[in-house]
Amino acid sequence: MREGSACCRREHMTDCPNTGKTEPRNSLEEIDGRVISVDAYRGFAIAAMILVNVQAVQGDVYQVFVHQPWHGVSFADLIFPSFLFIVGVSVVLSLSRQLTRGTRKSTIYARAIRRSSILFLLGVCFNLLVSLLMKEGGIRILGVLQRIAIVYLACVLIYVHSRWRTQIIFGIFLLVSYWLAMVLIPVPSVGRGVLEPGRNVAAWVDSLIVPGSMWNGTWDPEGLFSTIPAIVTGVSGVLAGHLIKSRLSMDKKLNLMFFTGFALFVLGGIWNLTFPYNKGIWSSSFVLHTSGLSFLILASFIWLTEVMGYKRWSRFGVVFGMNAIFAYLLQPLLAIVLNVPVHEEISVNSLIMAGMKSVFSPQFASLMFAIGFVAVCYGVVYLLHRKRIYIKI
Repeated sequence: MREGSACCRREHMTDCPNTGKTEPRNSLEEIDGRVISVDAYRGFAIAAMILVNVQAVQGDVYQVFVHQPWHGVSFADLIFPSFLFIVGVSVVLSLSRQLTRGTRKSTIYARAIRRSSILFLLGVCFNLLVSLLMKEGGIRILGVLQRIAIVYLACVLIYVHSRWRTQIIFGIFLLVSYWLAMVLIPVPSVGRGVLEPGRNVAAWVDSLIVPGSMWNGTWDPEGLFSTIPAIVTGVSGVLAGHLIKSRLSMDKKLNLMFFTGFALFVLGGIWNLTFPYNKGIWSSSFVLHTSGLSFLILASFIWLTEVMGYKRWSRFGVVFGMNAIFAYLLQPLLAIVLNVPVHEEISVNSLIMAGMKSVFSPQFASLMFAIGFVAVCYGVVYLLHRKRIYIKI
């Protein structure tokens, strides 16, 4: 712990012989200004994202690692919202320090726009590379990195220009407005209230304003219109960041985070009855459901690392989390290398999978291959971590 006297321990109640008092610790432990539990959560989310993406390419996959084809939520559907939630948390942790130091808002805006633009362009370049390798005709403009870029920039503007009460109201307004738009605005030749793939308001709006090709032909899971509720996922992280930075005792922080997570989870379940969980259109119920789970997971991480003092388990996540975007981009680059033919149409990837499927079931072989892939990515980012190299945008 870096706050208070040097003798203070890491326990929830900190004994300080210099003062003879026992005081509750309200702030979270940091390494180089970064909160351990937040980096750990971000890192585990990235590792899970790589695990799911690699198996999706292999084919035979356990159902838990498969995205729901439309309505519903699987483990795979929870990963991206978790990352956007942590984007919101990180905005508060980073900008609160900058604002405290007196950094100009214009400087903050310039940095945010620059970072968001680079992320967006990286996503477009990645899509272009995939299009060239797959010999596809069109270029997809939107994608995962592009959505992260938009949500990040929106969270910066919202955090700098409003207080937490306004942010709650704004989030509710966006979710309700999105729901009403999806069920009340009629789609030409389809009608109103239709939530089928490619035949809903989000897909129709995207077809009008988004250039390039769609991920699924007639619709895109990272479409522009469905990014509106995705921004609220980031705002929920901003609210969690407010709690982390507050002067409340650790007990009150965790109680509020657990209560908020449970409340959002329940409200999402109720809304699901009329506006189903759906990652493809990022439905309002999906936002509440995944944000609630993110609150609960982050609170659990904080409780384990800060209150109970168990930190070794989090090292894996911290290493990934401190180079999150690089780790995410490393995965497709390694996949491209492994799929380069070494003899006619035979690649290293196909040789490994053929060998593993001769021993294990196709699903287990795919899982083991993905775990090995995550381990390789971890090895690379671990070497960077050892050398204290953190690739920032």
